[in-house]
Amino acid sequence: MGGYKEYKILDRKERNKIIIRNIIIILIIFVVICSLIITRNIIKNKIIDAFYLESSNIDYKVYLKENDFFKKEYLNKDNQYIANLIDYIEPNFEYKLESLEKKISKYSYKIVADVNIEDKLTYKSLYNFSDEILNETVDKVNSSSITINKQLKVDYNKYNNIINEFLNTYDLNNSNAVLKISMYVSVLDKNNNVLNNADTPVASLNIPLTTKTVSIDMKVDSIDQNNLKHYENMKSEVYLYAIIILFVLDVVLIIRLLLFISGTKDEKGMYNTMLKRIMSNYGSYIQKINNEFDFLDNQILEVKSFEDLLQIKETLNQPILMTDKLSAMETYFFIPSEKNIYVYELKMNSLRKIRGKRFKSKSVEEDIEKIKI
Repeated sequence: MGGYKEYKILDRKERNKIIIRNIIIILIIFVVICSLIITRNIIKNKIIDAFYLESSNIDYKVYLKENDFFKKEYLNKDNQYIANLIDYIEPNFEYKLESLEKKISKYSYKIVADVNIEDKLTYKSLYNFSDEILNETVDKVNSSSITINKQLKVDYNKYNNIINEFLNTYDLNNSNAVLKISMYVSVLDKNNNVLNNADTPVASLNIPLTTKTVSIDMKVDSIDQNNLKHYENMKSEVYLYAIIILFVLDVVLIIRLLLFISGTKDEKGMYNTMLKRIMSNYGSYIQKINNEFDFLDNQILEVKSFEDLLQIKETLNQPILMTDKLSAMETYFFIPSEKNIYVYELKMNSLRKIRGKRFKSKSVEEDIEKIKI
């Protein structure tokens, strides 16, 4: 509301516009606060839901073509392999996930072959493509844990021949080619929320292509749950601080709006408020008379405040009388004595004159105090 350090008379339309505008601002902040509270609760639930244990592993065998040297049908992992003797590669993917809070409703997994050729000097890609080898979905799990064991054949020669043809066609000698076999898993809870990081491979094999000998590298990927919880907790704290700041701001705006409404009442409202305050605080000392009192034959002594009239009452030990003119919005409180009448007047027209002045004060409360009894 801009402070309102200085008041002047506001017409009803201007006053109502200011009030409506500030009510809208207060309501918008309130809605934002509610949204932040809801979002923070979702984040806190997500921390619980996201906490799960997962593990993955790969084993593989390299099957050989018929030859005069190797008597075995295949070689186990962690060997160096002669490329021309490789028939196919048989990886075995293992994956386990245990959710600590939520039931698992279904899960899906896929195995993808990614082929990439890159320049040896710049390490930039010259050619790449992907081949989805397997894609399966398992419904109606209704369990807190899953285990996946998947064995498949990878046609090494298929991909090696494609890359050799590409390199020979474009005479590319200074390059590296790699076949990457990756497994992706997506696990859903009963509300269809994804529990794990479905975009990151849980395990992968890196197989060099177009080389005379092959060394296969394994990579097992998993999520660091402690880091995940820490990150989500940090977000939750940021939302909490934002809620507190906006709540304080909203309370301040509400208080300032109430002070503005009180400090810019029209004359009729001010008159009724002041009259109500007098009757509420001092009604037991006041006696209302029904007929009009004739002030003309007496000397009128006006007092500045109702408190002054109370002191005179105590001195003279006389009741305070009251009469009013409803049509003119005027009320007179007076104490008659033998020669004088002590009078405190409350008039709407007088309030209009007071309200018409420009009060230079530090706050709305000080402005209001200047027109209080």
